Amino acid sequence: MKNRRIPFGYSMRKGYIQICEYEAETIRWIYTHFKSGSSLASLAKSLTDRQIEYLPGETLWNKCRVKRILEDTRYCGEKDFPPILRQEEYLEVQSLRAKKREAVDRTPCGGLRDFQRKVLCAACGQPMRHLYEKRNRSSRMRWCCTACGIVVKIEDEALLETVTSLLSALAAAPERLLCEGCEQKLQTPHKETDIRRMLSDDFDKEQMREKILSYAEEIYQKIDNTWHLSEVVKVELRKAVPLSTFPEALVEKIVAHIRLNPQHVSLELINGQMIGEEDFIQDDAADNAGEEGHGHPAAS
Repeated sequence: MKNRRIPFGYSMRKGYIQICEYEAETIRWIYTHFKSGSSLASLAKSLTDRQIEYLPGETLWNKCRVKRILEDTRYCGEKDFPPILRQEEYLEVQSLRAKKREAVDRTPCGGLRDFQRKVLCAACGQPMRHLYEKRNRSSRMRWCCTACGIVVKIEDEALLETVTSLLSALAAAPERLLCEGCEQKLQTPHKETDIRRMLSDDFDKEQMREKILSYAEEIYQKIDNTWHLSEVVKVELRKAVPLSTFPEALVEKIVAHIRLNPQHVSLELINGQMIGEEDFIQDDAADNAGEEGHGHPAAS
């Protein structure tokens, strides 16, 4: 893998360090979206998908590259580099990163003890054990299925960031929680017609009472609990946004299970709906197309 001789965002011209403006736009984009709740992994994926060059001809981004950009003090004017960011922006991101690290380090199991009961194997649906090994830091974070034995290697911070990113994406697209057809299920036109006809004529009160009770019972039986729980999810998401750090309380309220496999993380909400990063790919592609129509694809 090639290495840069000068930090991303800068170029050397006639012996002087100058800002490379289209790379600087990418840096500002990274900071803005990180503050909005995007994870390192999702930022790296988006930059790769957009074919943003990190080096000439090289468009593959990873979490380490994004992390280095988020922690580099030169972007706010240190070490004689021209500033790309305001110092307040840089410090805001460092404060946010510190909060995320604090959320991970709260317990020996990386802050996951309170909800690891929610973590299930995506392959067989059985609980997964959280394995913590101090001797080998590079492989200490693992989840192992108690039934089929599948092992998922994922750092706790990455898992927390992915869950936060998924919930942020869902909060930005609440229409995905619409329960199509639920409203129609609650309609009973024949009963409504009977009641209206009785009201237009002289009617027997006892007969009307029975008809109304029967109508109410039929509606009650048709109420889809999924619709109600979807509304609960939407309300809780509205109350929680913006999501910048891992939202423990929100996860406890609206996430039934976190399902893991070696390739991806998905969330099962309390309404039974499954969401994963693939659910938002089309939305991201549409956004990217719109951004590309306004110049360099990194700007937004």
